[in-house]
Amino acid sequence: MNLNLGKQKFFVIYQITNLLNGKIYVGAHCTYDVNDKYMGSSKHLKKDIKELGRQNFAKEILHVFDNKEDMMAKEAEIVDQEFCHRTDTYNRMIGGITEMLWNNMVSVRDKDGNYLKVYNDDPRYLSGEFVGCTNGFVPVKDVEGNFLQVAKDDPRYLSGELVSSAKGIFNAKDKDGNVYQISNKDIRWLSGELVGLTAGLHGNCAFSGKKHSEETKAKIGKKNSLAQSGSGNSMFGKKQTKESNDKRLDKMGKSFFVFDTDGNFISQEFGINQYANKNNLTATSIVQCLKGKQISHKGFKFLYENI
Repeated sequence: MNLNLGKQKFFVIYQITNLLNGKIYVGAHCTYDVNDKYMGSSKHLKKDIKELGRQNFAKEILHVFDNKEDMMAKEAEIVDQEFCHRTDTYNRMIGGITEMLWNNMVSVRDKDGNYLKVYNDDPRYLSGEFVGCTNGFVPVKDVEGNFLQVAKDDPRYLSGELVSSAKGIFNAKDKDGNVYQISNKDIRWLSGELVGLTAGLHGNCAFSGKKHSEETKAKIGKKNSLAQSGSGNSMFGKKQTKESNDKRLDKMGKSFFVFDTDGNFISQEFGINQYANKNNLTATSIVQCLKGKQISHKGFKFLYENI
């Protein structure tokens, strides 16, 4: 049975003040009794009330509305981000929202080790007064495989009793393509049953073994054509300096050497595009090999030096 049926509901904005240090909290509350004993939802405020005693906190009603919309609008007006940045408030999140939104907020610790959530532009966070909860901490596991988070200077971590939970752990796949997270001591890895995720792949792994349709090729060609002409070209309206042009010509004339994947010398070449077109290879992949960003391309290795 609802005893409040037929009663008027009030929508209030209240303020609670810590009488010992003047710190305040402003909140919104729906109630049938304006003078009820509700003392807010802030866990930081509740912690102080529990430690210091209810008698050291005063509550006052700032505004009373007959609808929720006006109440939330007033809370948003008072408890803005600047209000949350103040050192004399318990509020950590802007008012006027109906659900917990942690966008642009970070978990931090104060000098006393208390954990808080503040906005990432909070002056206390930017100045270093508040530090990120992960600063100076490392995820670890014990001998029984339990995962913990401890300070980097924890004696158990320094002695090796606790080891980094990421140490020796990586992703691998089986012959059917199933992916596992394993240790580098896993027997399946040592035996070759499981291999690295990129094993057997060259160039663009996501597109390996696939071909573009004729329709897709036409679209790519059109897009590239547009990009190379007019305003689609990044050099549109600009002139190349003599120094840049000399560098480009020098690079075009620079020779490179071709090897098979076992390191056997095949040939010395000039002109990456010409060589790629003649041998049905991809020029960009050859360049990646020459820059050291890719190991090989279609069974060939490419270097600027003859090893």
